[in-house]
Amino acid sequence: MAELPTILDSFWHPLLINLDYHCGECGAVISLEVFRSGHTYMHVEEPHLYPEVLVNCEGGAFRVQSTHCEITIHFSTYAGSRGDIRVDP
Repeated sequence: MAELPTILDSFWHPLLINLDYHCGECGAVISLEVFRSGHTYMHVEEPHLYPEVLVNCEGGAFRVQSTHCEITIHFSTYAGSRGDIRVDP
């Protein structure tokens, strides 16, 4: 079974999701800053295996999906009032 990631920090706003996590599989520390417009900034510490990031915005919902080492983290917020994080190994 895959080692699950550790969420180091998270922040959300109606226009921005910021998520920092440690990959349990390869040990990379990944920092994502994703804007509702779809612009994504990321920083990955060793090893430099970049995640696949998908952004979905519908109405007030803002969802970010980050897949790295075959593990997916889903971060969603609705109008910036609530943030939910789910991990799928």
